Amino acid sequence: MSPPPPAAESVQELFLKSFEQLAQSDDSPALETLRKAHPESVWTKKANALAELYRSLRRAERGRAKAQSDLRACRSAQKRRQEQIDRLKNDLQKMKDLVIEMELRSK
Repeated sequence: MSPPPPAAESVQELFLKSFEQLAQSDDSPALETLRKAHPESVWTKKANALAELYRSLRRAERGRAKAQSDLRACRSAQKRRQEQIDRLKNDLQKMKDLVIEMELRSK
């Protein structure tokens, strides 16, 4: 006697598997199975909405990471510019001191 064939996964089981898979990746074989086997199910609609939320979340996370990288680059550039400004101020003060010294010598 052969074992009975495996029972097809329920709609809820497929939804739960797709939920777990979508949390890890945009790719979900369970979601594809759910879409094919139960295209009109409320669970399929919920899984599709969930998939879109995860995609939006990942886009937002990529945008946030880029913004943080850009912010670090701006802060670094600002620091370099401030150092340059400080050097120029120092040089200007030295020039002013030199002009005063030269004026005093000429008298």
